[in-house]
Amino acid sequence: MSSSTEEASTKKTRAKSKSSKHISRSKWARLKFANLAVFRFLKIGRYDALLNTGAPVYLSDFLEYLAAQF
Repeated sequence: MSSSTEEASTKKTRAKSKSSKHISRSKWARLKFANLAVFRFLKIGRYDALLNTGAPVYLSDFLEYLAAQF
């Protein structure tokens, strides 16, 4: 009986891990600009302590918008 219980718990764990894939923030926001590069530049300028984690995504989106307009 213990082997069937172990198999059932293993199957539940495997099914959960397949369905919850990690999606990067730039892919989730459908950005072409890499928000990690923007975050790196913010970090070099020592602005990373002042901003939250969504700031590079927002700034990447803004830069992409400017590039598309001009």
